[in-house]
Amino acid sequence: MKIEGQRLTIELNETDLSLVVNGPAGTWRTLTGAHTWVEFRDGSRSARDFLSEADAIEILPIASGTGKGVRVRFSGFPSDKDFAMDTIWWIEEETGLLYAHMSPVREASGQLVRVVWPAPFDFESRDSKDVTVYPLMQGTLIPNGWPQEFDLDQHWELESEFVYTRSAYMPWWGQLRDCAGYMAIADTPWDAGFLLRHPAHGATSVQVQWHASLGCLSYARSLRFEFLTDCNYVTLCKHYRAWLRENGRLTTLQEKIRRNPRVETLMGTAVVHTGIWQEVKQDCRFYGVENPESVFVPYFCSFEQRAAQLEQLSAKGLRNAYLHVDGWGNAGYDSQHPDVLPPAEKAGGWEGLELLEKKTRELGFLFALHDQYRDFYLDAPSYDPELAVHDCNQNVPTTDLWVGGRQAFLCPSQSLQFIRRNYIRLKEKGLQPDGVYLDVFSCVVLDECWHPAHPVTRRQCMEYRENCFQWMCSQGIIVSSEEGIGWAMNSLDLVHHANYALVHEKKDGTLCGECTFAPYGIPVPLLNLVYHDCVVTPWYISEADDESPIGQSGFLHAMLNGGVPYVAIDASEEEIRRAGAVSDFHRLAGGLEMVSHRFVDGFHRQQSEFAGGICVEVDFETGEYRIFRNGEKA
Repeated sequence: MKIEGQRLTIELNETDLSLVVNGPAGTWRTLTGAHTWVEFRDGSRSARDFLSEADAIEILPIASGTGKGVRVRFSGFPSDKDFAMDTIWWIEEETGLLYAHMSPVREASGQLVRVVWPAPFDFESRDSKDVTVYPLMQGTLIPNGWPQEFDLDQHWELESEFVYTRSAYMPWWGQLRDCAGYMAIADTPWDAGFLLRHPAHGATSVQVQWHASLGCLSYARSLRFEFLTDCNYVTLCKHYRAWLRENGRLTTLQEKIRRNPRVETLMGTAVVHTGIWQEVKQDCRFYGVENPESVFVPYFCSFEQRAAQLEQLSAKGLRNAYLHVDGWGNAGYDSQHPDVLPPAEKAGGWEGLELLEKKTRELGFLFALHDQYRDFYLDAPSYDPELAVHDCNQNVPTTDLWVGGRQAFLCPSQSLQFIRRNYIRLKEKGLQPDGVYLDVFSCVVLDECWHPAHPVTRRQCMEYRENCFQWMCSQGIIVSSEEGIGWAMNSLDLVHHANYALVHEKKDGTLCGECTFAPYGIPVPLLNLVYHDCVVTPWYISEADDESPIGQSGFLHAMLNGGVPYVAIDASEEEIRRAGAVSDFHRLAGGLEMVSHRFVDGFHRQQSEFAGGICVEVDFETGEYRIFRNGEKA
């Protein structure tokens, strides 16, 4: 069936359900319906049915005043005869966009797990100019023929099932044949995930998977394709930024400063990330390993000792700092949440915390606290299984991964109540942090809860987490969380990590394996090309803490990405001097859009350009950098 639009023509093969798209970006053909399926669960048994196995497949052309397309209705699957769904390929005439819509007709009689549709575009070639652009953490390019094998589905540490995790900070990808191609945006990203496969020396395949929402397809899903000419990875980032603007999801730092003037104090400020107390509890899975220090390093330092170290940093020349304090609560780091109060008695209690806050402010620094409202520890005084996340069988999932030991997960609908309780109590004691870090909210997958009294979908989870950020903002507090996850960027002022994804090899007794420092594909700053002027991001600049790809420098990445520096609590004068250079550049460019990035000479020389003609060039071989303004060296 052929549908001709003003800018695009699509043709559906009614036998194998492949689709051919013809337009200015050339011809693009999806693989066959054998690459699409629906997955059901019946108790502990899962079954996968190909869409082509449906008892009835009805194909119908459709049209309206805004476009035209083709609808395919699937009904009567081998594993669930009740389930029926529509898929629609739709050309929007005025924009030339192509949409892949999917919606329920009848829900499954059992439990739906996911639907994988549409099939990926055929991108088979060995031409290195054919490139997949993918938002794996900060971002990567995977040329066809690239020697590295990568199957996203095999990397649990990236939470690869869902977008808005390390596997996809942003819900889009693109594929380019030289300078023409397409980008795909999940218009309905809350339950979406991407399947990416790249065989060694082969071609990359990417497609979307739509997860059930509380066991049902529940609502219409939509994937938007835009076909482009004369484009590269920067172009795709700018088109996604425009999509965010259209949907009211792009909030710049200037807008955040108007909302909370304290955010302006972050510009050019070094982040000092330190802690008070951490110990591995007996019911943590790593308690019994021979060398738990290889996973979690126990530490203890009083509030007074940390205050003295801050004075030393100031004496060495550190002028602007944001002190982030881990492990300040009554049981130490990652323990007994959400009952973080009173402050750790062995470290000085209320008086000690007050002393540290006072000293931080005397030095002209910002004072911030780490906190956690997802992990729900079984030994917390407030622990109540009725407030925990429940799974589809009404069980309470638990884990023992973190130092605090056995924990459940606090239902997202309950988090804000505990936040208000704790920060009102802090305020009653005369303590008001400048910033608060709500751990993991902008890192881990969005949660579902099946408890009948407080069911939560992943979309609602996102909204509940945003409510927590917004409440902090309403109190005049700088809002931070873990990583540069796209949905959270509207609310966050500071994200603590937005690095490039590095390969980890499996190793017993470790959290995520052993880091090889080899990157996936070719690292590029896709996230910063979209969000640089929306959030402040620190980078490790010392060799001891560097998280950069092998052969590259965190200091130079901090410059290239226009970020702020991390500074250790016991930093040397040389580290503080280098941090000063990063901070100075952030004061110049931190509030500006990153308008371009390019490779100047191979991969070792790179250049980023910011609005207003400000440009920085770095050389990872020589360790040098240069700053230009309107083409002249600054």
